[in-house]
Amino acid sequence: DNYYLLKEDNQAIFNYESAIELGVENADYAYYQMARSFGYKSEYENQIGALKKVIEKYPNSIYHVPAVYELGDSYLKAEDYVNALFYFKEIVEEHPENGNARKALYNTGLIYFRQAKYKFAEDIFNQVVDDYPNSEEKNSAVSAMQDVYIAQDKLTQYAKWLNSKGIDHSTTDLD
Repeated sequence: DNYYLLKEDNQAIFNYESAIELGVENADYAYYQMARSFGYKSEYENQIGALKKVIEKYPNSIYHVPAVYELGDSYLKAEDYVNALFYFKEIVEEHPENGNARKALYNTGLIYFRQAKYKFAEDIFNQVVDDYPNSEEKNSAVSAMQDVYIAQDKLTQYAKWLNSKGIDHSTTDLD
């Protein structure tokens, strides 16, 4: 773990692979940390492979749900939106109590926005604002909603939406 903490990803990956080959008891942890090291290097294909090992081999591991979220996030970074949506949906629907559920929901809206599926993005961002009112994701969803309305040339509707949610827009840029 020292190499991981020092961000010496190549050495960390080598050590995690060695530990897995030796059959350590906590191989789920080694796969998960190895996946994160690959992610730091933007090696998403390798990251995805390691995360899938956690999910497939260790369904009862404490790293299972975080690995599902990280898998969705890896696919998002790789711009594979179909697979990203699949894993984010699993988090939101099967693990709504997990802290990653609100991130997965927000990222779902982000994907729909990137795909120019504005109605879907609006619905998702609304849900984030309503379901997670005191979260960082709520603030991000409010900002993303502005982008959704701008993309549709409906900025005046954004101000109405802010009012309907009771959100002060005196500090937002509606020009």
